[in-house]
Amino acid sequence: MSKTPQHVFPTNWVNITNEEVVIHLEYLLEHVKEYQIVSNSPECIEIAGIKFDRHCDGTKYGRYLYPFPCFYINHQKICSDGNNDGTYKLCRKIFDVCQQELLKQK
Repeated sequence: MSKTPQHVFPTNWVNITNEEVVIHLEYLLEHVKEYQIVSNSPECIEIAGIKFDRHCDGTKYGRYLYPFPCFYINHQKICSDGNNDGTYKLCRKIFDVCQQELLKQK
């Protein structure tokens, strides 16, 4: 019996729509235990080749500071509270689940 191929995640998150981002993040949240989780710092987790950088105090973009918390996905797509499509909440859930899984591994 052949294995079904794993989900293919994009490497460049800038060129996909927010709807596609949500589809990929929902899939990852549902299948998080199937992937290896790596954490290089408390604010950075990598899973399935996707790097989540959490910025709790906001982020600086050019000369402007965005005061709301946000996530960078592979250093490219910013998911923030300003999005109405739920990308920030999905990122936060994935990040929290990954942190819990890392604690179980210790």
